[in-house]
Amino acid sequence: MLISAEEFLFINFCMDFLFLYLASRGTWFLNWMRLITASVFASAYALWDAIHGCFGVLDILALVAVWLIAFPVRDARLFLKTAALSFTGLMVFGSSVRIGIQLGERTLVSGAIGALLGAAIMTMAKAAFQKMSAGTKARFRVRFSECIAEFTAVIDTGNLLIEPISALPVLIADEKALGKGFIDCARSNGKLRKAAYASVGGLGVIECLRTDRMEVNFSGKWRKAPDMWLGLYPGVMRGGVHALAPGHHI
Repeated sequence: MLISAEEFLFINFCMDFLFLYLASRGTWFLNWMRLITASVFASAYALWDAIHGCFGVLDILALVAVWLIAFPVRDARLFLKTAALSFTGLMVFGSSVRIGIQLGERTLVSGAIGALLGAAIMTMAKAAFQKMSAGTKARFRVRFSECIAEFTAVIDTGNLLIEPISALPVLIADEKALGKGFIDCARSNGKLRKAAYASVGGLGVIECLRTDRMEVNFSGKWRKAPDMWLGLYPGVMRGGVHALAPGHHI
C-alpha cells in the first residue's frame, strides 16, 4: 500500500503534538514552541526511519531528544513521569498505525483509531498515578515577594480546581496555613486571578496567585513543585485540613 510522504508527515505531526500536549497539560506551563518543535522533529525522524530504516539505538536517542525538546529538565521525577505518559500514547498510536496498514486500512483511519486508544490509555495511566498519591501528605513552601509560608497539604484527588486561563491545577491553602501576612502581601502586590469552585458548602470564587517559587517535600528533601497556582482560600477550612494539593498533579 502506497502512502504519500505528506500524509505520513501530517498524521505523525498531529499525533506527536497531541500526546506531548496531553502529557504536559497540567504538569508544566505550556510552551507551544517547544511542543511544536518536538513534534516537527519527531515526525521528520519517523519519515526518515520509514524510508531508510534505523537501528534501535537511534530510535531511543531520537525519542530522548523529543522529550528534551518538549519538556523542561528541572525535576527528574516530573520529567520521567511526563515522558512515560507521552511514550505510552506514542507507542499505542504507532502500533495501531502499523497494524492498520498491514490490514489494508488507510493511514488516516488507523491513525484516528490509534489516537483514541492512546488518549484513553494515557487517561488511565494518569488515573493510576493519581490513585498512588491519593491520601498522602506533603510539606509545601511557597515564596512571594518577601513573604514565605510553609505548611502541610493533603494530596486530594477531589481537588480538581484549575486556573481558567492557564488550565493549570491549584494548590488551595487557607489563612491558617499561609498566615495573614502572606495573604495581605499577595493581595497588595500580586496579580491575582479568580477561579470558580464548587464544594459541599456551595459555590464560590477563589483568588489564585502565581508564586515566585513553590517547593514540595515528600521524604525530607525539598524540590521544586510542579507548575500550579496557589489558591487563597477565604477564611479557614473545616475538618482540621488547611491545604489541599491536586492529587492528579503531584
